[in-house]
Amino acid sequence: TGTADFYSVQFSPGYAGDRVLVATGISTGLIPQLHYLNTSLNADVITPVNLTATLAASDYGAAAAATALDIALPSNFDPTTAAGRVAYVGIGHTGTGANDDVYRVDDATPRALNAVTATGTSPIDSVGYAGEVASGTLFVGYLSTTAKVKYSSNPTATSPTWVASTNPPTGNGFVKVRPAYDYNSSGRVFCFTTGNNESAWNVSDDQGVSFYQRSWIDNGVASDWVDIEGMAIADDGSSMWFVTDDGTDLHVWQNVVPPSSMSAKRMYTMLGKGTAGTNTNESDIYLAPDFANSPSIYVLDNNTAPSTIYVSNDGGATWNTRTGPGTAAIDLFKVVDANTAYAVISTNFYKTTNQGWTWEPAVSWNTSWDSGSGSIQVMDDGTIFVTDDSIRKSSTGATGTWSTFGTYGLSGNDSMGQEIAANAA
Repeated sequence: TGTADFYSVQFSPGYAGDRVLVATGISTGLIPQLHYLNTSLNADVITPVNLTATLAASDYGAAAAATALDIALPSNFDPTTAAGRVAYVGIGHTGTGANDDVYRVDDATPRALNAVTATGTSPIDSVGYAGEVASGTLFVGYLSTTAKVKYSSNPTATSPTWVASTNPPTGNGFVKVRPAYDYNSSGRVFCFTTGNNESAWNVSDDQGVSFYQRSWIDNGVASDWVDIEGMAIADDGSSMWFVTDDGTDLHVWQNVVPPSSMSAKRMYTMLGKGTAGTNTNESDIYLAPDFANSPSIYVLDNNTAPSTIYVSNDGGATWNTRTGPGTAAIDLFKVVDANTAYAVISTNFYKTTNQGWTWEPAVSWNTSWDSGSGSIQVMDDGTIFVTDDSIRKSSTGATGTWSTFGTYGLSGNDSMGQEIAANAA
C-alpha cells in the first residue's frame, strides 16, 4: 500500500458483507492517508486518499510527530459506492502541526472542518460520530492541560459550528471520545482519559454538553491515588457524597449507599483547589438536613483565607461560589437548613441565612479558642452547642447569651460531641 505506519483501523459497519477495513497511516512519502482495504481481495477498494500535503520531516518520527489519525464512520457507511464512502479523520500532533484538523472525506476528496483554532495548542486526539452519511453529530477529543471535547451537529456544512462541552472530562493524557451505539435515544457519549489519579471513564448523558467522571479507578498514576477529605449521607439514605483531593483539584462525588468504587459519579471539580504533598484535610462537604426535598450541598474549602464555600441547590448540577466570614479560615461549620449555616472562627460565631451571600456580624461565643477537634450541634428547639478541645458553651439562638455547660460525667471532647449529636438526632 505504500504506507509506512498505520495509526488506526476500524471495521466497516457492514463488514460481515463487504469485508472492508478502514485504516489511516502515513506513507513513505510522509503523507497522511486513508485506506479502504478489502480483506477478501487483500487490496484497496480505491487508491489511498491523501488527506493533506506532504508532512514536514520533523512531523514524522520526532518529538513533534503526528500522534493521532483517528477515524469515525457513519452508521450507513458503504465502501462499495462513492456516495457511501464517507469518513471523518482527526489529525493531531504533540507539537505544532500545520495540518492538524478534522477532515470529512467524501469518496476521495478530503475537506478540513476547522475544528482547531490554533495549531499545537490543543492537539486532536480522537473523533467520534453518531449519525448517517447525510446528517449526524461529530465529536472531537483534544489534548490540553485538561481534557477537552467539542461537538458539531452540522458536520456536513461548509463551515461547521463547533461547541465546547461546558463540563469537560477530566484527565490530560489520551482523550478518546465515542458516542454510544444507542446515542439517538440515550444521548450518551463516552470519553476515556489518562493523567488523572482517580478515574479514566467519563460519561455524558446530554449529548456531550456535560461529562461526569465515573468510578474510582486506580490508574497506577500514584500510590496515593485519592484523598477522601469529607463525606455526607443524604437524610433519606439514597446517596452518599464525598469531596476528594487529588493533589491538584478538589472533586465532588455522588455515590450509592453502601458506596461502590464502580458507582461513583464526579459531579463537580474545583480546579487548582487541591493540596499537593500533604495529608491534612483542608475541605469538607455538608448536605441540607432535608436533602431529599431540598438538595442543597455545601463544600467548604479551607485552602484560602477567608474560606471559600461552594453551594449547589440542585443536587450538584450547578454551583455557586461564596466567601466565608471574617478574614481567616473557618474552624467549625454547620449547615442548619438549605439556606442557613453557622461558622466558628476562633472565638467568633457567624450566621448566614442566604447560603453565604452575606454573614451576620460576629458574636463572641467564648473568650478563648483551643484549636483542635470540635463541632457545632443544633437541637430541635434551636439551642446551639459549640465545643472545642476543652471549653463547651451553649446558647439559645445564634445571637443569644452563651454559657458554660457541664460534661455530664463524660471524658474527652469527642465523647461530648457524640453525646450532643445523639441527643440532637
